[in-house]
Amino acid sequence: MENKVENFVNLHVGTDYSEISVCRINNLIEKAKKYNMTSLAKTDFGTWFLNGADQFYNACIANKIKPIIGLRSVLINDDKKIFVCLYAKNNEGYKDLCTLISKSRRLNIKDLKGISDNLVCSIKACEKNNKGISDLKDIFGEDLYIELTGDGECFSKSKELAKEFNVKTVMVDAVCFVNKEDVDEYRKNKKQVGNKHGYKPTEDADYEEDMYFKSFEEIAKKYPNDLDSISRTNEIADKCNLFLKT
Repeated sequence: MENKVENFVNLHVGTDYSEISVCRINNLIEKAKKYNMTSLAKTDFGTWFLNGADQFYNACIANKIKPIIGLRSVLINDDKKIFVCLYAKNNEGYKDLCTLISKSRRLNIKDLKGISDNLVCSIKACEKNNKGISDLKDIFGEDLYIELTGDGECFSKSKELAKEFNVKTVMVDAVCFVNKEDVDEYRKNKKQVGNKHGYKPTEDADYEEDMYFKSFEEIAKKYPNDLDSISRTNEIADKCNLFLKT
């Protein structure tokens, strides 16, 4: 693939319809327009995926931005967990995701076998899980991607597994707030959620400051040697064509 990329899509975007993220849809729209992005994703975790989907879709359409709606969840395969993001290719795919998550907060790989034609799947693969990757490749074929994010050992291990299993990589960069300066609001919200549920939230970490909505220029600067993986965010967006009646 030629290393020429003109744009990319932030694929892991949590909205304030979920519990911890503080990304408001109107602010995401404004930022996407500022960066001349033609597609925008909403990929909230678990049952929060259902919240605000219509509002997100309508806001994107009103602003001539292509809406990508996906579900981030935990997939169980032979008692092993795989973190996945499932993107709706079409209306049937969206209905399939709604049905899946209404049954259980955790998905079983068996539930994907009959609906994979309507979905794109990306997975976190920091640890070797031969059967999990192999099974998902059998189900999704060219619609399976291994996620690259962050840096360090997980990043390099994901690349190794992608090469070993001949699965394409795609760049994902977690988005939990829109602007850099929103990190304090995110951290405050994280602590409130922890108190609400009676557990101590994780301590503030330096990497959290990087969880904002990035432009192509920022993502290309962060990952200058991975333009192919950045480009594949557009590939996934091209596969997703959702037309909701709201």
